[in-house]
Amino acid sequence: MALITPVCLAVNAWDSTQAHTFYFNATGGDQVVKNRITIRNNSTNVVVYQNTVTSFLFEQTVPANTLTNGTYYNVYFNTYDVSNNISANSNIVQFYCYS
Repeated sequence: MALITPVCLAVNAWDSTQAHTFYFNATGGDQVVKNRITIRNNSTNVVVYQNTVTSFLFEQTVPANTLTNGTYYNVYFNTYDVSNNISANSNIVQFYCYS
């Protein structure tokens, strides 16, 4: 089997002074044992946050005050199997942070 490309779920705007959990789905293929989230500034495409966790949960929580209110971002996930093979990027989801 092979890794299936994850699907990032929709993101509602939120206040960046609060932590926020992002979710994705991955069905079929090899067991997902680790995932990486990448958040970029949507205007510049510069990566502003990237984190990898070893977990069977299809989510990641971004700490409070990591992003900036009034900014437009995009996010995607990658998943890893037990052999550390990485999936293709998930779909890209755009979102705002507002106070």
